Amino acid sequence: MLKFGLFSIIDPLLRNLERAHPTLPGEPHLGADRTYSTWLLVRLWMVRVLAGWSQRQLFAKLQKRRVRTWLRRFIDLPSRLPSRSHYGRRVRQPDFLSALRLLFEALAERLSRRAPGDLEVLSLDFTDLPVNVKYDPDAAYGYTSKGRFYGYKLHLIVSRRGALLAYRVATANHHGVRLAEEMVPDLAPLARLIRTILGDAGYDSGPLHDQVREVLDATLLAPMNPRRSARRPEASTARGQALALLHTAAGRALYRERTIIEQVNGQLKDVLRVADIPYHVRGEAAVERLVVARLILYNAAVLKNVLDHETHVRRVKLLVA
Repeated sequence: MLKFGLFSIIDPLLRNLERAHPTLPGEPHLGADRTYSTWLLVRLWMVRVLAGWSQRQLFAKLQKRRVRTWLRRFIDLPSRLPSRSHYGRRVRQPDFLSALRLLFEALAERLSRRAPGDLEVLSLDFTDLPVNVKYDPDAAYGYTSKGRFYGYKLHLIVSRRGALLAYRVATANHHGVRLAEEMVPDLAPLARLIRTILGDAGYDSGPLHDQVREVLDATLLAPMNPRRSARRPEASTARGQALALLHTAAGRALYRERTIIEQVNGQLKDVLRVADIPYHVRGEAAVERLVVARLILYNAAVLKNVLDHETHVRRVKLLVA
């Protein structure tokens, strides 16, 4: 299948990460749980998410020698694999989510190196991840432009051509500005390349403007939020300078580039199904494990298109669907 070719991108990164991080915080050091490395479990998790299999289906497939042999064409699998119960217990441990985050960061870093020009202008936004209130008591109510919903939010920072550079998953009642303040330090290694971050009026916050200026030496362009303050800020502040820029023709033209994140959110929902959270996936950590795997697949598809010199790098449907 064409989409399993994405492991030509993912598997080398996993091998590099396994050499750099042979053990992870929270990973078992003794006993049966140490028999299988966290990185092997990540490989199996990525196979499951890419194929659209449930955990039960994954282990039913792995019982067949023909399937195991076929999978080894794409991904490094040992001859001995964990049991379903062992796998289910280990993926709920903190080290497993840490490994997925490291894989996401490694992909984002490689994309940044391959297309540094795309980092000059970034976009910031969130999308909703609704769940059923009957099944997940850990979620919360929140709001989008469409109204009230129950679930989680996925906050993203994307490059000029739509590569994912940073993310956060949080319950829907978390304020977007607080999560943006968490994500900005993730971009510090790229600070010399970043000039502008584009956000909607929800991100119009003096402290966030100041943080983007101090950490990245960049400008946050976000329209004034009238619910915060009707009074125009001092022209000498980072927020005042950004709002003044938005009132120029150059600033308005630059802000129109923010449509890229709306398009990426649409792709993530339509093609990667990031908002389709099964009823048995409950709690913020479980939702993040599923969502970040889908974000990794999206970035892997974008990177494959970049390496293949495709004109439209976000043409990912054939690679992941």
